[in-house]
Amino acid sequence: MRSDDDRDQHHHLQRYEGRYPTETGGGRALTQPGGMVPPEYDDDEISLADLWLTIRKHKWTIISFTALVVTATVVATALMRPVYKATATVQINEQGSQILEYQDLEGTGGGGGRERNFYATQYEILKSRSLASTVVEDLGLVDNPELNGEIGQRGVMAGIGQLKQVVSQVFADQGDAAAEEEAPTPEERRAMVVQRLRQKLTVTPVGDSKLVEVSFESFDPALAARVSNTLVDEYIDANLQRNYDAGDEAREFLQSQLADMQAKLERSDQKLQDFAKERGIADLDSRIELANEKLAQLETKLTEVQQEKLATKVKYDRIRNGNGDSLPEIVNSEILNTLQEQLVERRSEYSELSGKFKPEYPRMVELQKRITELEQQISQETARIKESIISRHEGLVQQEEAIKESIQAQEGQLLTLNQRGVQYNILKREVETNEELYNGLLQRMKEIGVAAGVKENNIAVIDEARVPRNPFKPNMTLNASLALVLGVFGGTGIAFLLQFLDNTVRRPEDLEQIAHLPSLGLVPRAKKGRGRRAADVEADELAFYSITQPQSEVSEAFRSLRTSLMFSSPEGMPGRLLITSPGAGEGKTTAATNMACVLAQNGERVLLVDADLRKPRMHRIFDIAQVPGLTERIARRNLAGMNCIHPTNVRNLYVLPSGTVPPNPAELLAPERLRAVLDDVGELFDHIIIDSAPVLGLADALVLSRSADGVVLIASGGKTTKESLRYAAGRLRQVRAPLLGGALNAVDLSSPDYNYYTSNYYYAYGEPGDGGAGLPARAENASRRSGGPDGV
Repeated sequence: MRSDDDRDQHHHLQRYEGRYPTETGGGRALTQPGGMVPPEYDDDEISLADLWLTIRKHKWTIISFTALVVTATVVATALMRPVYKATATVQINEQGSQILEYQDLEGTGGGGGRERNFYATQYEILKSRSLASTVVEDLGLVDNPELNGEIGQRGVMAGIGQLKQVVSQVFADQGDAAAEEEAPTPEERRAMVVQRLRQKLTVTPVGDSKLVEVSFESFDPALAARVSNTLVDEYIDANLQRNYDAGDEAREFLQSQLADMQAKLERSDQKLQDFAKERGIADLDSRIELANEKLAQLETKLTEVQQEKLATKVKYDRIRNGNGDSLPEIVNSEILNTLQEQLVERRSEYSELSGKFKPEYPRMVELQKRITELEQQISQETARIKESIISRHEGLVQQEEAIKESIQAQEGQLLTLNQRGVQYNILKREVETNEELYNGLLQRMKEIGVAAGVKENNIAVIDEARVPRNPFKPNMTLNASLALVLGVFGGTGIAFLLQFLDNTVRRPEDLEQIAHLPSLGLVPRAKKGRGRRAADVEADELAFYSITQPQSEVSEAFRSLRTSLMFSSPEGMPGRLLITSPGAGEGKTTAATNMACVLAQNGERVLLVDADLRKPRMHRIFDIAQVPGLTERIARRNLAGMNCIHPTNVRNLYVLPSGTVPPNPAELLAPERLRAVLDDVGELFDHIIIDSAPVLGLADALVLSRSADGVVLIASGGKTTKESLRYAAGRLRQVRAPLLGGALNAVDLSSPDYNYYTSNYYYAYGEPGDGGAGLPARAENASRRSGGPDGV
């Protein structure tokens, strides 16, 4: 398949500009143009499936670590000395613990907090150094081998400690004098024994009760019981002694306090009497009470006057404003109502007679005179009522002022009495307080006198410690269970740590998430045999695995890769396919040869070009001459008689070896030079597979990508690092290489990483090596063959 330069350049331009459709048949496109970057993936997202996969992947690490921890724990537990624990139960009551209590003098308070403090104090007393020292003295435990350190617990840590002692004794430069100086004194030895006894002692409250368990652990069960019982006995004796001492101290204290308080009470009482006599306020309380009553009466009277004044104020204002004729006193006056009725009758009579007689008529004159008199009487009565209202209002105002003055005078008198009584009350309260304190101290003194000869104890032994029959620890079942749990968690942690430190590409999804490359497929690692006898196939055999084992998983994988490439672009399988990898040894050459083989098996003429001018391998794989080859074809393209292309024992497959390795491969593989060579031979072949040098650190693959129709990036499962894959894809995109996608090579399908890829369907066609078409023997005279297709 051959195309002119214009069509080839237009073809690449369309790829670079992303003009190809991104979906085919509703699915995700396999093609990613070189200049396009897919959306970012979240690399930090972790699902439960990933966690489970990690656990399954490292299950033997978890199992091994768990087995190691459990075995070590079981062995260490079996080596430990049995420890016995004896427990004595005592009851501690707070009441009666103090002969002299000051709560009545200091006021009530504290409650539950005070009780908690009391019991916490008792627990610390039980674990105190002084009590432990008394037990050591009573039982003679200074020379006890367990407590003085001569014997100890067996175990890993104890063994390490003993080893350190041995090493220090071997390498230390010590003389007899120095050894004597470093030997502990009797006091230091005693202090060490007391400290070890306290470390083996435990004090445990029993729930919310007043019971306390006092336990001691020892290699000797009898010693454990003796120490527990002796400690409780010494604690009771010490508590009684403290009570006796507290009684004596309280009696002496109260006697001194009673004398001081009596003198203080006498002084305060005399001071009160002198003050009352000087100020003349012996009956101060009664005088203040009388003044308060009088002040209350004045305030009540003032309130009544103010209310009445407020009522007359409205009438007073109406009279002043000329609206007094409608006041209730005027409207409801019987005198005025009688005069008004008489006035109306006279006016009516006068009106009736005025039609018959003249005004000079005597009866008319008499009526007019009577009318005038009635009008004057009404006017006078109205004026009198108004005047009485005005006088009442003014009298109330004057009365209000007088009451206010009386109140002020009374308040001043009361204030004077209160000021005189301030110091009096202070002195009186002092007398009362001193009297209460004196009575309280006197009552306590009497109580102490009564209880002086009584042996008071608030501690009782409920259960004495018995000699234990069975050891308290080590508990083999418990230790093994804890070791199992810790081993599982620790092994799981190690598994996740290994997974976190694993920076290699292992799944096809990594191609998409890390390098943003479409996954074209994966190629499993070829192995001989099954189970534990399975072994990796040698590199030379892998080159023809698609021919020698056509029904194997590897062959099916390459055929699947061929199918993916057929749908990688709208035009189908690229005519010129470049295969490269991020680094060396990742299977690009194997992938190129097997891809060429499966294409040739499909009946298409394929040319395999060895463009890896750094470490060429095609001539060794196919057992042909390396020279002349690609370099000679590029340098002397029109040299007559040059036979560079070699046929192979695979039908339709031809190889163009590398030729002489040049000092400057990148310059020799310039796009215009290589494209001219490929154009010359392109019309004779359907596909050209180009094997390139790795991307990292070299420019060969970047230069070759400009002459190819498609680029496939090969990554090796468990070998290619994520950084190298990301960097290689990025470099190819920088030069706008036509990246079709990536393929994962040499994956171990037995790993849990590929559980959902593994299928026994491959074996339905036969196991590797069963009836496969073997590669014909290499021709020894391959380098002298007739030069491949006609005209090449």
